[in-house]
Amino acid sequence: MITQPTLAARTGRGVQDWRDAAACRGTDPELFYPVSEMGPGRRQVEQAKQVCGRCLVREQCLEYALNRGEPYGVWGGTTAGERRARTRRAARAHHAVRRAGAAETSGGGDAPALAECPRAVTIADKRRLARRAIDRHGQPRTAVAAAFGVCLRTVDRWIAAERAQAESR
Repeated sequence: MITQPTLAARTGRGVQDWRDAAACRGTDPELFYPVSEMGPGRRQVEQAKQVCGRCLVREQCLEYALNRGEPYGVWGGTTAGERRARTRRAARAHHAVRRAGAAETSGGGDAPALAECPRAVTIADKRRLARRAIDRHGQPRTAVAAAFGVCLRTVDRWIAAERAQAESR
């Protein structure tokens, strides 16, 4: 396996592409394309995921597969089925947030719609929208996190900060 520092040292140049630093570089590609994710293929999937687990560019690999809708193989430590499930969850979360945003804007408020979450300008705007989605509209934290493109921990911190600020008023 070639790691990023080793690759730069061997070639005398910086890493030009994320694939140059991939842990799977030089590994038999068949490992990453099991016939099935069950039965004997399950062991092969586990082995491929072990390679991905020590990869420096795992996130870039996963993003590549998600952006291209890669239908086969293990990419970024995920199987095709796991990537499809992730895409479905993100789509459901996006639609839930859009519905909450429509409810918010139809109420006559001048706050930006939750569908505009990724475009919220300041952290304060994002915190306010996240709290409204959860407290007023009953949106799950996962839907809010997906709408903003952040992790659940960040959403929890935003909500705690908003609630603390509201209590201090």
